[in-house]
Amino acid sequence: MRLVYEKEKCIGCGNCVVVCPLNLSLDVRAMGGKGGVKVRVRDGYAELEECPVCGVCVRFCPFGALRVEAKEVREFEKSEAIFEEVREEVEEKKVEKKVEITYEINRELLRKIQIVGECMTTGLLRRIFEEDMEITPAEIRNLISVFERKGNVFGILEEQIISNDFCSLCGACVASCGKDAIEIRDRPVLVKDCVNCASCIVRCPKTSFLDVEPNGEIGVYLAKGKFGGVISSLFAYALDKGIIECAIVTDGEKPILATKKDEVINCAEKFSIVPNVSMLKEALKIGFGSIGVLGVPCNVLAFRKFEKLGMKQIKLIVGLFCPRGSYKKRVPLACKLCTDFYAEFADVSVSHIAEEGWNLIITRTEFGEEIVKSASREGYLKIGDPGEEIVQKFRKFAEKKKETGEKNRQELLKRFESFEKAVQQLGALNVRYLSGGRVW
Repeated sequence: MRLVYEKEKCIGCGNCVVVCPLNLSLDVRAMGGKGGVKVRVRDGYAELEECPVCGVCVRFCPFGALRVEAKEVREFEKSEAIFEEVREEVEEKKVEKKVEITYEINRELLRKIQIVGECMTTGLLRRIFEEDMEITPAEIRNLISVFERKGNVFGILEEQIISNDFCSLCGACVASCGKDAIEIRDRPVLVKDCVNCASCIVRCPKTSFLDVEPNGEIGVYLAKGKFGGVISSLFAYALDKGIIECAIVTDGEKPILATKKDEVINCAEKFSIVPNVSMLKEALKIGFGSIGVLGVPCNVLAFRKFEKLGMKQIKLIVGLFCPRGSYKKRVPLACKLCTDFYAEFADVSVSHIAEEGWNLIITRTEFGEEIVKSASREGYLKIGDPGEEIVQKFRKFAEKKKETGEKNRQELLKRFESFEKAVQQLGALNVRYLSGGRVW
């Protein structure tokens, strides 16, 4: 009997890690610490070491990435059955040489086991086993409470992010759902049964449950594009040279999956705030292996989360400087709490028009720098020194957005007398986002 892992079906949801009985270090991990040696998630995929093949992970994998090859597979009705023998108080009496010995269950151990059992029921708390972050008991209790009240993991995202106006309508939750259970109808809604994999929560740019560092600045240029604008010219170059097979852009009303240079050029200078990230799902269904993407800062962060969690098909991320509230209907609270003006998680950040026909661009990765310089050599872009006056103008915008965002975050948190109270009343997802993942 052996465990078979089909990596192409895995989305890194972490259910296998949570339910693996050999991963549980009850003294540490039950209270939100680190641990686990047999199964873990790295770069968006599960890593499995040699195991005795109990089959629990197979039962709890919602995407069929795990199976047991055997003549007869033993099926566990509940993962908690592993702990059945210690769930009730056991008292044994043994008389030997007229001495009565009584064995009692360790109450503290039992309490921790029950906490683990509750965590298993959600399939959500992947932060318990991630190596780079600890989650507090207050957050665990809050997330489990909402899960039990709502009945699924999407209910946590809906109650804490969407209903509280933290959602920026980027579409990351739509693209992350392996079961096509989420759609955007003015706001994200559940249209099918949720399998509780928590992929939507981990990839949402308004949660801090995945540590992604912003990129610095490599080069700052004033640029002019050959094909209608800097962004359309960059994507046209990448398509012509085979660097990408398609580009996710917008026609001003909706996301567009462009596969030809003319399609990209037709969308030049038509950017608007639409759920560009949701189009990732369509690109993957078609089978594209190299994708260029465009978005405002919150979209860019979502794209980077997908890339960090194993979506290697994303090859080029172009970020537009924040349009500062250019929503057609109203500015959501999410925008007022955001501190990123520059699209700091992109490969290349592009401003609105800085001078007539010219944009300020910032290269943030070595790949982004190479793309810009190569496009310039090939005549797709014309680049030059922007001068200190233009650079300082945009830096002031960036500083103002960061200051305003931080101020709004702190004012919101100050309404609560303690971290635990904030988690209880505002929600674990929101508190962790507002506080930058810190306990205060």
